[in-house]
Amino acid sequence: MTSTAGPGRPRRWTAGLAWALWLASLLCLAAVPWLDELLRQAGRRMDYATATPEVIADAIATELGRAVDYRPVETDGAARAANLIAELV
Repeated sequence: MTSTAGPGRPRRWTAGLAWALWLASLLCLAAVPWLDELLRQAGRRMDYATATPEVIADAIATELGRAVDYRPVETDGAARAANLIAELV
């Protein structure tokens, strides 16, 4: 396979690919704490590799009977949007 860049000129797409892969790895590393926080909020942490079907079934039955605690939801979004629009008009 021959290079169309000619002798003595480097291929620039390899540098672009390296930068893209570096950026993708940074984005993946930045997502790890966020995903860890979501897992902690999910409730029960289990080791599925060593859990038996009976243990998993008991955990599911226990979690289904547990009271749900949702985060508060803001209910004044429409009023805040109206106020912001009113300021612009």
